[in-house]
Amino acid sequence: MNKKELPKKKQHWVPLFYLRNWATEETKYSEKPPGWILSKNKGEPIKVNLRNFAEKRYLYSPPDKDGKRSFETEDKLADYESVMSSIWSKISNDYFDFSKGTPIRKGIALFISLLYNRNPIKIKNIENTHSNLVKMYEEFPKTKNGNPLLTSIVHKGKEYLFDNSNYAEYKNSSKIDFQNMFVENIHRSAAPFAKLFMNKRWAIVFSENEHFITSDNPVVVENPNKDIFGINTEGTMITFPLSPQRILIMDDLYLEGDGRYYPLKDNNPVPFHFTFWRNAKEFMLSKRYPNIVCEEIVKDADRYV
Repeated sequence: MNKKELPKKKQHWVPLFYLRNWATEETKYSEKPPGWILSKNKGEPIKVNLRNFAEKRYLYSPPDKDGKRSFETEDKLADYESVMSSIWSKISNDYFDFSKGTPIRKGIALFISLLYNRNPIKIKNIENTHSNLVKMYEEFPKTKNGNPLLTSIVHKGKEYLFDNSNYAEYKNSSKIDFQNMFVENIHRSAAPFAKLFMNKRWAIVFSENEHFITSDNPVVVENPNKDIFGINTEGTMITFPLSPQRILIMDDLYLEGDGRYYPLKDNNPVPFHFTFWRNAKEFMLSKRYPNIVCEEIVKDADRYV
């Protein structure tokens, strides 16, 4: 039987081959690799089977109107993960050439783009955007059919036609509709976001020790100078832990040189702890016991808050 005949109900938004880097060394390649996690909201650190981390039933396979599910997106993601998993050990632990134009840079950029866009946090973002748009549209005068009396929208000096014929359907979108929008956005956004990532300056911070944590939302996009920003906004920086010993940074510091490796400053991982812990959907994943990480954060907190 092929994988289309055996559809996966449990669908990860962070691939298992990536998570294995944070399993205990002796179990890294076992069938059920364990790793230490800590919730932002409750409880003590626990060790879990990483097959059960960052996953949700039918995440990319919402039912259609007849109750049938498509596994096309899950299959495509699995195919790409299979390619990346075969080279990830070298990518995440060796000294690779990540400079512009290299094929591996394109592969990693697409992988990170997929990670960024396939996280279920995006579903909540879609719901919030929907709520804000409906609230705005409801303030417009209405046609006799109850649609907003709006024919075009001007954005950055360019006019876009507005089709209001399906407004009632859009207004009454369901949870399944939001999930479908999420899946469609993965396909629509993967390549454009990857191109934006490739155009940044890439730098790799490395540590001789397995300091670095990750999370259930490992791609961090920040801009210290803007409240509202995009990937292409000046000053936007993307930070992503490749492994417990490597962190990839994409930024606009082009004069610093591209694809360079930098040792961890002062052998101090706390600034990165803050970055990944703050960005986590709910859980930190650590090679070390998470309370040790928390102690490091608390000890150095005054410097970063």
